[in-house]
Amino acid sequence: MNASRIVLIALVVWSCKATGQEFSVVKLPKPEQASYKFAQVEPSIAIHPNNPDKMVAGTVMNDYYYSRDGGLTWKSQSLTSKYGVNGDPVLHVSQKGWYYYFHLSNPPSGNWIDRIVCERSRWICGKWKVSATPPEPPKAQDKQWVAECPVTGNLYLTWTEFDKYGSKDTTDHSRIMFSKSEEYTNPKDKLIPAYFEQIIDGMVYELYFPELLKKHNCLIIKYLVELHEFKAEMNDNEKMATCKEVHDRLNDDKHPVKQNLQQLREIPEIALIEKEV
Repeated sequence: MNASRIVLIALVVWSCKATGQEFSVVKLPKPEQASYKFAQVEPSIAIHPNNPDKMVAGTVMNDYYYSRDGGLTWKSQSLTSKYGVNGDPVLHVSQKGWYYYFHLSNPPSGNWIDRIVCERSRWICGKWKVSATPPEPPKAQDKQWVAECPVTGNLYLTWTEFDKYGSKDTTDHSRIMFSKSEEYTNPKDKLIPAYFEQIIDGMVYELYFPELLKKHNCLIIKYLVELHEFKAEMNDNEKMATCKEVHDRLNDDKHPVKQNLQQLREIPEIALIEKEV
């Protein structure tokens, strides 16, 4: 059996019939941009905890797959990152419906596998925001995995750090690393980034469909005035206080931004888009 057949990914889709259980094998399409010789190896698969029809998967070197129908059909793409993507995909879907793709790094400036990278998206189709563990050159960071606390929603990441990857020198060591991403401690603070993301979505809809939003009197951008500027000398507490002030003002029930965001999602064309992502 050749290597391509050995590494071929197949996902078992479960279906029930009166006569018992039957299983079908579904081949995931290799992304058109996939260039790695052994693409589609080392798979990681995650299922949305609140909507099992939504499934995501990742494979070496930098490929991403998603399904909205319980694995019957799949779409695929290749992932890019400012830190580079060097395999070891770990996929996770949080209780709140966020999609995570953890991977190794190969940055244009830096060292090979010098950090663990986290890609995060609200959308199953993969509009990623990136973060990463701090690099510790020349140490190598490898073999990560993630878990979520079912109570707090905190994410816990572990991985192996090598003084020198593949070294046979007995003075070189490896260690297990641990990192935690905490949810906001103040319940109200949890709503701030989610609301700002709704505003950004509304701005995007207005830029793409200006006449549609104007027709329904749901314009957003013209009401985003007097936004405070973050300054280099501001500390984290000052920045958070600024975010809270802007959030509370724009989230007031009488503010046109709040009213128009609520009305915007009732527009049939927008509602259809929101359902698909």
